[in-house]
Amino acid sequence: MLHSVKKCFRNITIDLDYKEKDAIEYVSRVILTDLTKTLIFFCIFSILGIRQHIIIMLLYTIPLRINVGGFHLKNYVTCLSFSAIYFASIYNINTFISFNVYGLVFIATICTGLIFMLAPVIPLERFDVTSINKIALKIRGVVISLIYLLIFIIYPSIYTRYGIWVVIVQTILIVITEVNCYVKKIKRKIY
Repeated sequence: MLHSVKKCFRNITIDLDYKEKDAIEYVSRVILTDLTKTLIFFCIFSILGIRQHIIIMLLYTIPLRINVGGFHLKNYVTCLSFSAIYFASIYNINTFISFNVYGLVFIATICTGLIFMLAPVIPLERFDVTSINKIALKIRGVVISLIYLLIFIIYPSIYTRYGIWVVIVQTILIVITEVNCYVKKIKRKIY
């Protein structure tokens, strides 16, 4: 299916240069895979009777993830599995583990600082795209994190706490990705 969509975009975008075609193909692939993953998770969470939780998690995750990037996997099934672990972990931590409000705000504040220092994390296959404004993505990521913090401080509830956990988990994924990139750079210099 993905191959036929790719072929369709190649035919429609004949007048564009190769970078524009690649960008369109990349965005369409991301939208298609993310849409199918979202539908799968929505069905699973609906069967479990916690549909509103996945909706809230997605509303918090999507804006932050778009702006700060994070961990990327090449294979659809591994990405789907990792995303399932991501959402299940956030749901279980948020639902079953009790944290002090001030402690969560403190941790999320540190994570917002890390987002400022490390974000955005751009996949290697998109590194050649010169139109990406990294400073704008960084600022939006920090602003979004601060908005989540403010919402949680004003109205601390199980639903607003999802925003805090999304900031924390996304920051952990950014740190892992940055460490991985750093290790790869060191290995390249050695060999």
